[in-house]
Amino acid sequence: MSRDIVQDEFLPEVTGSKNVIVHFYHKNFEKCKIMDKHLALLAPHHIEAKFLKIDAEKAPFFVAKLQIPVLPTVVLFVDGVACGRVVGFEGLTDEDAPSRDEWETYRLAEKLAEGGVIEYRDIDGVTCNEDARAAEAAQAASAVRRGFHTRHADDDL
Repeated sequence: MSRDIVQDEFLPEVTGSKNVIVHFYHKNFEKCKIMDKHLALLAPHHIEAKFLKIDAEKAPFFVAKLQIPVLPTVVLFVDGVACGRVVGFEGLTDEDAPSRDEWETYRLAEKLAEGGVIEYRDIDGVTCNEDARAAEAAQAASAVRRGFHTRHADDDL
């Protein structure tokens, strides 16, 4: 689960862990609530990253310093350095989707993995894309085939 922080906690939190994901939000914005829902689904499955959120209205210094253009914005930090961001729902929705506010959580996971803050993997309740699933299945099948053939006869063991 992501944890709410205040402006004074921002630097110690971001510099105190290797991988940090910070959701800049506004409590009255519906899109921020949607982003928070998706981050909350991912957080328990990714202990390799710290998930935080900060009320942009109460953190004007960091909103200006990090040039947060719209809300929600998710900023990715590795070793205390901003290395990526998700602005609004950019890259998360389908062009032909009936609603721009509906998207799959795996798309956010892919963005966070591209930024290097989480490892991308299939999680119960979070659908990963078909290409990733097919690659995993092929790799597992290959490992099974290799595992049944050994160079030693049973008598050698």
